[in-house]
Amino acid sequence: MNVAGYGAITNRGPHADRLIGAASAAASKVSIHESRSAGGVMSMRTLSDLAIPAGATVTFAPGGLHLMLEGLKRPLNPGARVAITLTFIKAGVVRSELVVRNGDPAPPMPGMRP
Repeated sequence: MNVAGYGAITNRGPHADRLIGAASAAASKVSIHESRSAGGVMSMRTLSDLAIPAGATVTFAPGGLHLMLEGLKRPLNPGARVAITLTFIKAGVVRSELVVRNGDPAPPMPGMRP
């Protein structure tokens, strides 16, 4: 089972940074994904990294950027907190957490093509 993680990353520093990885004990793998709509067809692609401009906030939201927690090791119940580790080129390792809003996996999107 896979779930998407949403939130925001703010770079308060004077230099751009790059998110180069993510991990969580709750999942076998965490990857950076981007959903797009082109010609009425939704597609999703894995990103190897993600630019976080200086002084900017990058938002992870449905239909756009998200963290994909793949191969969940246990069910996630609403209200639970999931520890996540983000790795940046300059900021290094940053620990955070996601709050589970809905324990059910998202239904497939119409026209979704992996």
